[in-house]
Amino acid sequence: MTGRAIAKAFALLVNVYGTRFDIPSDPARARTKADVWGDLLSDIPDDVGLAAFRAYCAKHGDWPPAPAHIRDLAQVNLQLPAPGEAWAEVWGAARREGFCDGLVPPMSHPEIRAAAEATPWFRICLANNEQELSFAQRDFMSIYRGLAERTERETARTAIEGAAPKQLLPKIKRVDDAVTDGGHDD
Repeated sequence: MTGRAIAKAFALLVNVYGTRFDIPSDPARARTKADVWGDLLSDIPDDVGLAAFRAYCAKHGDWPPAPAHIRDLAQVNLQLPAPGEAWAEVWGAARREGFCDGLVPPMSHPEIRAAAEATPWFRICLANNEQELSFAQRDFMSIYRGLAERTERETARTAIEGAAPKQLLPKIKRVDDAVTDGGHDD
């Protein structure tokens, strides 16, 4: 989570828990607390993290969360279902909702909805026989696997990049700057 998202989450916690969620009055200590929370939750996307904060506040009225509570709630939303489970959700929605002007209904994960749109949706809803439906299922599952793998790669890359201290990353110069100063590093 970014610093901005942590600030929003802290505002939520202060409004829900009042004095039970302590934000130090000293600006340096308050910044340190926000930095620690941000570091512990750095691999969680902002929207997922804020949803986890809201979910915690809605269910636990007595005490504010620890970072571990937010991680547990966020991990549930980060894990994608297996392709067979995703197909079951899509097939269930197709039977329940139908074609509906070609609009894919909301799904539990954006990757499932994107795969249903790419299959495309009408092939799932309007299959005339089992063979057409099995081809649509095969295509959906192939597309979904690709989307899920991409999401996992992006999540891993974000976690790796977020874990690297910024001061240890090499300073990158533009080519024309390197040529102008004779290629010497500062």
